[in-house]
Amino acid sequence: MIIKPIKTRILKPPQNNLLEVIEKSIKKLPEKSILVITSKVVSIWQGRCVPMSSNLKKDDLVIKEADFYLPRSFVPGAWCMHTLKDNLFVPSAGTGLQNILELMFSGADSGKIQGTRK
Repeated sequence: MIIKPIKTRILKPPQNNLLEVIEKSIKKLPEKSILVITSKVVSIWQGRCVPMSSNLKKDDLVIKEADFYLPRSFVPGAWCMHTLKDNLFVPSAGTGLQNILELMFSGADSGKIQGTRK
């Protein structure tokens, strides 16, 4: 297996065109190749970014995003909330702080991604 990183321009929230970036960065993808993209990049592409503000509390966002959750009081050290999101065990429903934006987990909905193949 050969792993080859591909340098692209920076994708910026709240939404950016991932397919355009891929087309400009990869001229030809050899047969049987696998293209791996981080969930945070997919979240930006899907517009799943929320500006952090004094009115928004991370736990409220986690509860909104999770299918099921355990409150912090059930977690040793209370450092995150255990959650189920799209049938996956994901800490804090996959939300993650990125500078001044909260990026949300892109989920297991691969149909959106698979539908982009040419």
